[in-house]
Amino acid sequence: MIKLAIKSFRSKTRDYVVLFSGLIFAVAIFYMFEAIACNQKFLYTTTSLSSIVIIFQLGSFLLITITLIYIMYANSFFINLQQKMYALLLILGSKRKSLLALISSEIIIIGGISIFIGIILGIILTQYTSQLLIGSLELKLNNFDVINLKAIIITIIVFLAIFFFIVIVNTQNFFKKTVLDILNEITLPKVKAQSTLKAIGKAIAGVILLLIGYLAMSTKIVETFQVLAILIAIITILMGTYLVLNSIIPLVILEIKKRPNVVNKQLNTFILAQLNYRIQEYTQVLTMITILFALSLGAVIVGLNFYNEVPILTNRSTAYDLSLVKSQPTTKKKLDKIAPTKVSNYHFKKMNHNIYFEKNQFSKNPLLMNQPINNSSKVKCLKLTSQQLQTETEAINYLRSFLTPEDQDKRLLFIDNNTFKKLPVNPYYLTTVQVQNFMKHRLTIKKLVKENEKINHSHEFNYNQKIYNYERFNSALSGFQFMGFFLGIAFLTMLVSCLMFKILSGAAIDQSRYQILRKIGAKVHVMQQSIGIEIGVLFVLPAFLGIIHVLFGLRMFGLFFTNPYHQVFGVTLLFLIIYGLYYLLTTYLYQKLVLTRK
Repeated sequence: MIKLAIKSFRSKTRDYVVLFSGLIFAVAIFYMFEAIACNQKFLYTTTSLSSIVIIFQLGSFLLITITLIYIMYANSFFINLQQKMYALLLILGSKRKSLLALISSEIIIIGGISIFIGIILGIILTQYTSQLLIGSLELKLNNFDVINLKAIIITIIVFLAIFFFIVIVNTQNFFKKTVLDILNEITLPKVKAQSTLKAIGKAIAGVILLLIGYLAMSTKIVETFQVLAILIAIITILMGTYLVLNSIIPLVILEIKKRPNVVNKQLNTFILAQLNYRIQEYTQVLTMITILFALSLGAVIVGLNFYNEVPILTNRSTAYDLSLVKSQPTTKKKLDKIAPTKVSNYHFKKMNHNIYFEKNQFSKNPLLMNQPINNSSKVKCLKLTSQQLQTETEAINYLRSFLTPEDQDKRLLFIDNNTFKKLPVNPYYLTTVQVQNFMKHRLTIKKLVKENEKINHSHEFNYNQKIYNYERFNSALSGFQFMGFFLGIAFLTMLVSCLMFKILSGAAIDQSRYQILRKIGAKVHVMQQSIGIEIGVLFVLPAFLGIIHVLFGLRMFGLFFTNPYHQVFGVTLLFLIIYGLYYLLTTYLYQKLVLTRK
């Protein structure tokens, strides 16, 4: 049986390569996520990366969930492709156990090859991705193991578990079927024609369900009902997509058939008949592909939005680009390196358990504190006077955050200039700086901050240092950016390989139809156009519906992003270009299969 499995695999290598290209990418990206999350030595020596472990483990979970659904469909196509051979072997006297061993062997062979190639590709991806990730975080790459044994073991165990689960599912299904059932599945049509009234009912129900799902994803609904709103959206959009795909195109075809000038032109009658049959047969597959397209496009857009939020969140976090605490005033020469637009100095003295400030200085230059306005990039800049800094708790805590740890618990007092001068201690200086371009000068700012910490014998004591806020946001959100991008690539590869295989697996049946068309005089280029239109509709439908899902779905991310639609056009265009290339490849392969002379 092993030899027969290998022979069967070799005979359909092209079909398997198309189908399991998605699986190989899934294995590769899963390994990459785990390799990053499992590099504990590297992650714990770089504190700003500790949050990335959770982010990439979340990515691994999402990837496995979608991969399991994808493999269930892939397994269904795989079994259907071999139905004829299985029925023949049963008729010739093969035992069901032996045949089941053959099916299981083929799945394990395919799975083993996919895992092996996927891990190698994953190691290569990890090598380059880790460099890009660390580069975006402005860190040095130390102790990073591209070939991570723990990640390899986890990847092998997880995907072998998935393949053994598929074997169990096949075992249960296979023993329930008789030889007659298998033959009927091959020869009988799997769909029945539906009445116009039923199609209209499905279309209306589908549109209503989609509208409910889109409404559930609105910012206010998600903010109010949270998880419940998302669950409602998932269920209604999934059902609505199925009903719309199952009904809208047949209704459009019926409408087109009413126009003789269109129907009687070239092979339009044949194209409409093919599409009517395919849409009914492919509804489940097209539904899954639509959802995967929306997930892949949405994952990339959301990932980019996370990264684009870094400078926005950084600027909202504090009014000052730099603050320093010293026993001597900061020299102008040092500050000139960062091109400051405004520099304010506040004198204070330490006595016992008190900190004394000159209140006149806060009258001339009130302390600035940013207060975000809802969920936008705009902030309200509050000007805190000495009166507010003495009476308002939030203002007092804000001023304390600029001080060194040993001074943050002391009582803050504000006195006039004469009284301040009479205090028998040396003054300290709190210097706040605003610059025109923080991102441009952030590395120089960080050097000044580190020098100040060294002088004060403290480490990251000021929670209002914009550079540390930037690093915290960049660390967390860069992880989401990379996760979103690679999840999007994985989903796109899965959906395209699934659709390609579904279309190509029907080429053997369609070949006889095109041979008949050739015999009755149809020209090759006309048949090629027919194939292009037919496959084009199957590609366009999921993409069109998927984009609509994304456009409505992004509204709920208004809770997290300033502008959730940032770069939607560019990312969508890129996706459509890649998707279009897969369409051209599928059309070329299909034409080659069905138009080849016997």
